[in-house]
Amino acid sequence: SEIRPRALQWAIRANGFSGRTARQFINFLQAEEMGNRESGVGSRES
Repeated sequence: SEIRPRALQWAIRANGFSGRTARQFINFLQAEEMGNRESGVGSRES
């Protein structure tokens, strides 16, 4: 999965591993996913 490398990169940029950093990463992923759904990015419909 591509999530693990992205999470590690996020933690490096956020200066460490913590519950707060993890929550921020999850919030980011959720927002990104919602943006993709709204714009149709990644949609299987053609």
